[in-house]
Formats: sequence, structure tokens, C-alpha cells
Amino acid sequence: QGRNVLANFAIDTFTITATAGTNGQISPTGAVIVTWNSNQPFTITPDPNYHILDVLVDALSQGPTNSYTFNNVTNNHTIDATFAIDRFALDVTSAYGVPIPAGATTNDWNTPIAAQLTGSPHTIGAGTQAVCTGWSGTGSVTPGSGTNTLFNLTLNSTLNWQWKTQFLLTASAGANGNVAASNGWYDAGQPAMNIQALPSNGYHFAGWTGDVPAINTNDNPLTLTMDRPRSVTANFDINTYSIIAAAPPNGSITPTGTTWVAHGGSQAYAITPN
Repeated sequence: QGRNVLANFAIDTFTITATAGTNGQISPTGAVIVTWNSNQPFTITPDPNYHILDVLVDALSQGPTNSYTFNNVTNNHTIDATFAIDRFALDVTSAYGVPIPAGATTNDWNTPIAAQLTGSPHTIGAGTQAVCTGWSGTGSVTPGSGTNTLFNLTLNSTLNWQWKTQFLLTASAGANGNVAASNGWYDAGQPAMNIQALPSNGYHFAGWTGDVPAINTNDNPLTLTMDRPRSVTANFDINTYSIIAAAPPNGSITPTGTTWVAHGGSQAYAITPN
């Protein structure tokens, strides 16, 4: 007898296997069924503070793209996305001392940075030094004072250690006196005040020598502007006293007139009648 036969057909399908490493996603994911000659897009998304490292299509690198589309699919395929943590630059500078870390470094997002500086005070020259006062910065660095700071690096950042210049005051006394002064280090431009010369008994102040302006040589007390290292010496001279000798008629005194005698000294006189 006669027979009717019906042939059935179905379109070919292919599998695209999509995978993602840690710290990100690919969508759609897993085994994605695609019909012959159709297109299939994929979206790659990193987690916060991570970025796309690479996308491999059939084991071939496509670079760090955030999307990829298979066009006119006629075969099975694979797509795999990998991710890496964001990294940020830190640039540390300092005129003096030893900063840790130093120079330009690159660190993972949220890395704790324990920044410190050693070598303060730093000797610049005789009677001159630099002292670290703190730091300034940008990005993750908040300005502050001291020689150490702790922060987490979440942005490209800079840290610059700050310094001030100081000068040394040395006030001393010559023989027969003393000096009252706050010897030591002063910030550049700071006044050193009330430098006082104190003569011993029987002596008087005779002026300053050393790093003192000529106009202030005889000031007591003395004030100096510390715009450079200053070493000053107080000088003293012995007191002298006058003896005035005179004789009326009918005699004489020797020596006559005014005679100057140092403190604690002696002076003899001869008196002769006519």
C-alpha cells in the first residue's frame, strides 16, 4: 500500500562556555546555547576596586575589554575573563633625611602605608640644621605634623616631607663676668631675646664681639634676629675711680690733680710742707 514519509529538520546549535575568574563576572555565564549563524554578546564586569585583566576567546587574548560579541556562530567557543586588583602610585619626596617608603612606588588598592622619616634634625652646616615639621600630600595623604603617618592607599597620591631651617645661638662671657642667655637652636627669623651680660663685682660691660650688628654692640640686654648662626661674646673691663689731689699754699702733694685707680688698687701720696 502507499506510504507517506515526513522528514523533520532542526537548526544546528552550538555551545559557548563562558567563565570568569574571581573578583568579577561575565554575563551570561556558564554553557550558553546559540543557534547556527546567530550572534551572542557577553558583558564583563569587574568587582569594585578591581579591573579587567584580560578576556580570552578560544584561548586567544582580546585584551581588557568589557564586552565581546560572537557573530554568525558556526562552532563551539569559549570565553574566559580574568580580573586584577586596582593599583595606585605613591610618590614620596624629602629634601633631607631618610623617608620610608622613598621615591615612586605602586601598590594594590587599600594597601596600608606606614610612612616614616628618620634623620631629623639634619646638619646642613656649622650652626645650621633642618628639622622635619610634618608632611603635605595629595590623594590618600592628609597633611599632618611629626615624622610618621599611617594611611590606606586608595588613590594616586603624593607625600612630601616638610622641613624648617634652624640656627644655633652661642652666647658666652669673657673674663670677669657671665652671660644669661637661652643658648640653642632657633627657627630662621626668630628673635633671640634678653641676652644679658653680667659683670663681676668691680667690672663693667664693655661691649659684644662676634656675630652682632655694629649698631647693637653695646646693647645690654641684647636681642638678635636669628637669620644665621650667631656666636657672641660679652666683654668686661675693670672699673676705675678718680682721686683728685690738691694742696693749698705753703705746701705740695704728689701726685697732684686727677689720678685714676683701678678697682681694688692703691694710690700713695706724698705731702710736703714749705
